[in-house]
Amino acid sequence: MQSETLGLNNCALNVPLVITYCNKFKETNYENTRRLVETLKVNNWDYVVLGEGEKWENFMTKIKACKRHLETLHPDKIVIIVDAHDVYCLRNVHYFVDEFKALNKPIVASMELFAEGRVNYDPTHDYQQVEWLGPYFEHHGMRIGPTDSVKKYVNGGLICGYAKNLLHLNNWMFENGYTDDQKATAAYINAHPDDVHLDIDAHLLHTCTSSVNFGLHAQAQHADSPSFGELFGHSAYFLHIPGLHCGGGQPMLYEIVHEVMQKYNARIAIQLPGYSYNYSGFKHYHDAEKKINNPNP
Repeated sequence: MQSETLGLNNCALNVPLVITYCNKFKETNYENTRRLVETLKVNNWDYVVLGEGEKWENFMTKIKACKRHLETLHPDKIVIIVDAHDVYCLRNVHYFVDEFKALNKPIVASMELFAEGRVNYDPTHDYQQVEWLGPYFEHHGMRIGPTDSVKKYVNGGLICGYAKNLLHLNNWMFENGYTDDQKATAAYINAHPDDVHLDIDAHLLHTCTSSVNFGLHAQAQHADSPSFGELFGHSAYFLHIPGLHCGGGQPMLYEIVHEVMQKYNARIAIQLPGYSYNYSGFKHYHDAEKKINNPNP
């Protein structure tokens, strides 16, 4: 169900909104964006595709459009901002609000293993899209170092939070003169460490950098691979596979994920009519089970 611009007075706060950007979606029915929209529809998410007809200059073009749209929303609206060309929605919307609020942070950022193709952070390298999160790790007592093979880098293509906090992030980017949203997001996190949860465990948001380089960092990439359970809607809500035009195995992974979900959904449609991906009616079953098992909560 597509969302139109939502005014401050008619915005359902218990219904999260997905915002994405594609400046030629209506003109060309761009395939990758169509896949994202298809998975959003089947999982009952409200969404809006921004940017139609705009001239793309850099990643801040998307941020400008998001900023304008965030200004139209209720400050407490929960929003997920996703890239349009390399993201799938994996899970029904039903539980998202509760799981987001359980993290008790106004912003949740997805994390990745690689920084511009490198696992180790090199303080002497001039990164275009990377800001080291050392101040954030130190603030929270997290023992993560530059050479640890963990997901220690922010990815700007998948992030969620309250509209007011995401708007504050976007305004901060422009006020501080950034030209790359990912680098700016990491710098913001360092400056506001108590306002952001890093989704290192991909509880809500999974930026997957598995297959970036075959044979190297094999164990870390194996741990970051999407599982069948995840594709069938039993963990993260969104899967982001960045770097489709950078070589490596991401294009193959992106296609395999699509094929698996298409076949799974087709089989479910035959066996359980009216259901899709992770069973859109599963919440009703789960709530009924909770009543049986906990009659006096």
